[in-house]
Amino acid sequence: MKMQTLPIVPWIGGKRRLAKHILPLFPAHECYVEPFCGAA
Repeated sequence: MKMQTLPIVPWIGGKRRLAKHILPLFPAHECYVEPFCGAA
């Protein structure tokens, strides 16, 4: 039996409150392009 992995962010939407933890991990930038649609 394979072990099921859980998603890092298990809920759809509402990730705004994680921004203060995630944004410092990104390098400094002037332009950001999001090529994905989240869980859409």
